[in-house]
Amino acid sequence: MTLAVIGLGFVGLPFALVAAKSGQKVIGVEADKKKYDTIRNGKVPFYEPKLENFLKETKDKTFEVTNDINYAVSNSDIIFLCVNTPENEDSSVNLTYLKTAAAQIGKSIKKGNNEFPVIVVKSTVPPQTTESLVKNTLEEFSLKKVGEEFGLAMVPEFMREGSAVNDIQNPHLVVIGTNDDKTDDRLTSLFESIYQNSKPPTLHTSIVNSELIKYVNNAFLATKISFINTIANICNNIPGANVETIAEAIGRDPRIGKLFLNAGPGYGGSCFPKDLSDFVNYSKSIGYNPLLLESTQQVNQTQPKKIIEIITKKSGELHGKQIAVLGISFKKDTDDIRQSPSIKIIHQLLELGANVKTHDPKALPNLKKIFSDKLVYCTDIAKCLKDTDLCVILTDWDEYQSLSADDFIKNMNEPRVFDTRRIINPEKMLTVDYFALGYGN
Repeated sequence: MTLAVIGLGFVGLPFALVAAKSGQKVIGVEADKKKYDTIRNGKVPFYEPKLENFLKETKDKTFEVTNDINYAVSNSDIIFLCVNTPENEDSSVNLTYLKTAAAQIGKSIKKGNNEFPVIVVKSTVPPQTTESLVKNTLEEFSLKKVGEEFGLAMVPEFMREGSAVNDIQNPHLVVIGTNDDKTDDRLTSLFESIYQNSKPPTLHTSIVNSELIKYVNNAFLATKISFINTIANICNNIPGANVETIAEAIGRDPRIGKLFLNAGPGYGGSCFPKDLSDFVNYSKSIGYNPLLLESTQQVNQTQPKKIIEIITKKSGELHGKQIAVLGISFKKDTDDIRQSPSIKIIHQLLELGANVKTHDPKALPNLKKIFSDKLVYCTDIAKCLKDTDLCVILTDWDEYQSLSADDFIKNMNEPRVFDTRRIINPEKMLTVDYFALGYGN
């Protein structure tokens, strides 16, 4: 089978290249000229470990990139919709790109000779979107009937930025949401081919359940993060308390699990903030006010402010102080700064009159697009620390874990470190003023 992947962003490109690496013939479609040119030239338009190597190994072999959606659809058996579904100003989900792509696909399969093409929504969409907007648009423009002349499905992705390739290659679960057996059989066969060696567990369900699974999955993980951040904030006010010890203990309870219990400045990225907001709005639209999820949002929205409160309590007036910020991306191993708590914290530091120097292994070019000349950008950690009065660690990059007390003492005016991720061993920091989120004193 030949696959078309429409939209080569953070979801579409990793999936397309993993499928191509497994031996599937994949045609990737990217409408954005800059992204298209970058991929055509053998480069990845964002940072993701292993992905550029996968592109080099598959390009012009099992992977082909085009900006012609009609060509891709006409020559494919299964078409994956991985287009962006951003937020509108009122926090509702914007489905414009999805509808446009569905209309283009409909036109292509109308005049094409594809025998029962299968269209798969992989973008995160509100429940009932696939069976209403996508289905209706496809039928309108193709003049064909779903389930009779083409298949329709929803297959959510569960990959994490920074480990996308590994997560797609080794999924904890494959969810196939369909409403007819023929479509289900085609997709089952495809994923058996992609995962012929690992054979991950597969859940066969309806389209609406598949849509819900994605939202509920992200909502639960976001709630788990806000929960442990709440506990960390409590621990800050209790002498001797240690949020890591508490997380270790409760994480060993099989009813809880250890993942996503790492307290920090809050969750960010393209998924959790947007998906939770979309899910809250959707729930309200069907007559239910999800108070728990709104509380999760509130904790996350106020966590950067809480970080500033802790800094000012420990360091006093920030006006005129030189502050080094280590870590800009919302998590390590990505250059993605969308909804990163670091951005919110930097804004607040500037508003308080601080002078800010920044370092990040990958995200500085994206940071410059926001702050321009308001910050000092350093590609070297020592230069970022030089002549500063406070260092704030906001992202858990491996480079920061190896820092020692001497690195701060020899470079900073005043060796004071606030480690929001607790990635430095406190025993290495006994000769500096070190404090961390979730450590009481």
